[in-house]
Amino acid sequence: MPVPKQPTNRPKRLDHEGTVYQIKTGPRAGSWRAQIRVAGGPRRTFTGRSEADVKQKLLDARWRDSHGLLPPSRGETYEQYARNWLSARRHELRYNTLRSYRLNLEKHIFPYLGHLALVDIKRRDIQRVHLALQDTGHKPKTVQLVHSILTLVLASAEADELITSNVARGMRLPKRQAPGFVPLDPTEIQTLIDAMHDDPLEALFLLTLACGLRRGEACGVRWSDFNLAQGTLHLQGQIVREPKSKFVFSPLKSGTGQSLLISVPPLVVDALLVHRDRQAFVRTHAAELWKEQDYVFTNAIGDPIDPMQAYRMFKLLLQRAGLRDQRFHDLRHATASLLLSWGLELWLVSKLLRHAGLSITLDIYGHLYQQTGKDVAERMDAFIREAQNRTQDAR
Repeated sequence: MPVPKQPTNRPKRLDHEGTVYQIKTGPRAGSWRAQIRVAGGPRRTFTGRSEADVKQKLLDARWRDSHGLLPPSRGETYEQYARNWLSARRHELRYNTLRSYRLNLEKHIFPYLGHLALVDIKRRDIQRVHLALQDTGHKPKTVQLVHSILTLVLASAEADELITSNVARGMRLPKRQAPGFVPLDPTEIQTLIDAMHDDPLEALFLLTLACGLRRGEACGVRWSDFNLAQGTLHLQGQIVREPKSKFVFSPLKSGTGQSLLISVPPLVVDALLVHRDRQAFVRTHAAELWKEQDYVFTNAIGDPIDPMQAYRMFKLLLQRAGLRDQRFHDLRHATASLLLSWGLELWLVSKLLRHAGLSITLDIYGHLYQQTGKDVAERMDAFIREAQNRTQDAR
């Protein structure tokens, strides 16, 4: 039985009395900070190298306040504004996006900018964030992500007329490194397809590979999205994890809210038909426990399959096929590499993968496209040589 908390005789501190404490983490660790709230207004913060230093600043602030000499507040700090900004957007952002914003703010931004008033933030303060990330071994991709979140908050503050300009805009960022992944080559893809035969998720893997789907999209397809007779899929959304491991159907990542018509190869349609028969058997066995929700890939009672379960099954498939380790998302990369190896134009690959812009496709697959371009050049060279040889023979 828990021991009841003992009442304390310490009187409640009034707004004008303030508080003093030592900073434990972040770039200012070891320094001291004093805070005071005066006349019901915003909290004032003072930082110093020693406890005596900040206590003196606190006493000075209290004296100035009592004599009406305390200057106006500098306004909200970055942390105060960012927390309110994030709370206001909690219904418009996806759960994973909201979580990413919160984690990056707490871990990478607040320790450096959180205590600063919005109006006091300079470009050098933001550069300190960049350098801190790079010094601790973070990749350029992380620096760019953190900077984009930092910039979004300041852009909102600018729109709210709390600052005159967004100092984070137009800053030079480290260039993204070339992707480190090496997608499966055509021979390895054929080996993988052979290993899929009779796998419970064969249809899911084939559909992902053939149509370049994301994992959440593949796990979220419904039977009503297919026209199996015509071999088409109206992709309308994806499965997204929300708090307490709850899975919900959400619009596509592109945010257009529109379904996409995708052609499905006949062999994938055959695999889907086999999967539908298998699902009918599972539904009969589950009886009244079955939840009819129209999902194609489900667990034993009709709920959509957990994307992490699909991930684990894919890992086992790779082991069974004797192939090198890959992520589930690398099936999508394999689709792109296969199409590019066939000489498909980059813009067509970008359209199939539903990237927001061609630049994204180029960033991810540019190195593969260059290899394909070399192959096309070699084929063109052989073609021209053959034509020249025919002309010489005719002479």
